[in-house]
Amino acid sequence: MKATLEFNLPDEEAEHRRALEGTDWSLVVFEVLSHIREKLKYGEPPALVVPIYEEIRQLIIDEASDRNLSLE
Repeated sequence: MKATLEFNLPDEEAEHRRALEGTDWSLVVFEVLSHIREKLKYGEPPALVVPIYEEIRQLIIDEASDRNLSLE
């Protein structure tokens, strides 16, 4: 199976860039989630930042889920 995406450039430049950078963005999100997980599991974050880490982590997970995006 093949898929072809077409863009009318330069009018759809932003959409084109997003399509090209999708994998990089997913890797960025994965790294952020991994960093938060490591800080919570192995680090000794101050008690005040733990809920902030957890809230950001859950926000990312929820937003991805709402858009049917895989975080694997």
